[in-house]
Amino acid sequence: MFKTLAQWVNKNNQEDDGAVTVDWVVITSAVAGLSLAVILTISNGAQVYATFVSEDLEEIAYEVGYGE
Repeated sequence: MFKTLAQWVNKNNQEDDGAVTVDWVVITSAVAGLSLAVILTISNGAQVYATFVSEDLEEIAYEVGYGE
């Protein structure tokens, strides 16, 4: 699969007519959009779990005596 993808990329890098340029713009924008969607999805969940971890660490610190 990766060899075929690499061949496709190399072939399209050598062509510079209008249709290939449009293909690259569409593919690049799709990759950027998907990356942004993944980052936003993961960051929201990560922020929630980071809050849970922070609360648990504070609780442990008070139990041990570091919170005094």
